[in-house]
Order: sequence, then structure tokens, then C-alpha cells
Amino acid sequence: MRVGAGRAAFIGIALVVAVLGCSSESAPAQATVAVVPCEKLRSFLPDLPGWARETTPQCETDTAESVSRVQVDYDKGMSRMSVEIMDSSKNPDVQAPLTAMFESTDAEAMAQGWIKTKIKNFPAVEEWTPVSGHGEISILVADRFMVRLVGSTVPDIATVREAAEKIDLKGLASVR
Repeated sequence: MRVGAGRAAFIGIALVVAVLGCSSESAPAQATVAVVPCEKLRSFLPDLPGWARETTPQCETDTAESVSRVQVDYDKGMSRMSVEIMDSSKNPDVQAPLTAMFESTDAEAMAQGWIKTKIKNFPAVEEWTPVSGHGEISILVADRFMVRLVGSTVPDIATVREAAEKIDLKGLASVR
């Protein structure tokens, strides 16, 4: 499979809305719940046996936009795995690109180069580009938390899936 335009849109839109917020010309969308501070999300970053984890995860909380995120990279030889957990506070503008992917038909998903799946019973989408060893999995947890794993120069999508399975998604779903 190739990396699809839909995936690029999710990455670009979600991060722009979440990190930079809306422009001064439009009012930000209202979140329906209080944002979970990024420090609380850190505990959900997984231990990946055999992978060396960065010592300091990136951590951002924007209470004005009601979003937070934590991100860390792992290395194993020439391979790299990036794990990001974002609290969207159920903001539909932040979630829109990912939820649009879930609402698409299987044929539309395949045409964009990704497939719909589940990770620990949570809806997910995955992409795999075998030529470059690039794999991505995005998971929506409790209609609130967006978890994204990106594997670079990894042997297969199963490597990314195994890392996703190490995250306590059920525990994350219970965070308030």
C-alpha cells in the first residue's frame, strides 16, 4: 500500500488545529470535556522491549484550545518508531480527519492506501509502504484520544501493530 492523501490530511489538520489553534478570523470549536494535561498522558507511552526510548517525551497542553499531546521516539538499529497520544477533548474539528477515515467505505480507504482495522477493539486505520518500510497506525480511543504510531524503516506493519498493542488503550479510555 502507498501512503494516502487522506492520512496526510489527518496528520496536517489534526496537528495544526491542535497545536496552533484556529486563526483569529474564526472562533475555535468548543470541546465538550476538560482537557487532560499532557503529563497525565505520559504514563500511557509504552515500553517497547528491544527499542531505545528517548529520555524526554515532548509534552504540550493548550487549555485555550482544549488539546494536549505527548510524543516520544524509539530507536532500534536503523528503525524508528514514533508514538503520539493526543487528547482532543472530543472536539469534532480536531477529530474530523480521523473520523472521516472511519466513515469512509472500504473501497475508498483502499483507494487512499490505507485500511480500517481495530486495535484492542478500538477503531483504527493503518497504512503500509513496503518499499520504504513506512507504517502508520492511528487509533481513536473513547471518542476522545487520538493515538498515532509511525514506524520508519521497519520490517513490516506487524512491528507497528505490536507497538500499538503495548499501549494501555483501555486505561487511556478511562482517563477523565
